Amino acid sequence: MKQKTFMKWMVVAAFLMLISVVMIIFMPLQTAEEKQAAIDAKRAQQAQLIADREANEQKVEAERIKQGRQNNADDVVRSIYYVQDPRTTPPTCFAHRSVSSQWTGGPALATVSCEAIPPNLLVIANAK
Repeated sequence: MKQKTFMKWMVVAAFLMLISVVMIIFMPLQTAEEKQAAIDAKRAQQAQLIADREANEQKVEAERIKQGRQNNADDVVRSIYYVQDPRTTPPTCFAHRSVSSQWTGGPALATVSCEAIPPNLLVIANAK
């Protein structure tokens, strides 16, 4: 009984070896040109991956710069006060930018049409 089992395993092993040999024999061999083409394709793929990564990094950096500029613009707009000088006829309105957290005075940015300023953004000076 042991001999029959052993023989069955030997036949299976021989069969597997035969299949392996046949596969090796009939397996297509690559020519030198095909091997070089595969190497070149792999190098091109790696070069493309590097180029894509660099392009993505540039895009991220450009977006970071754009966001920084947007934040600066938002800070500037938040620091502008519209002031009306009631001493003039008609009253003069101008945009003033506070450069610190306190109202420190300084030059006006521009004169502005008083009608163009929303009332909630306009500060009327008490100067007489």
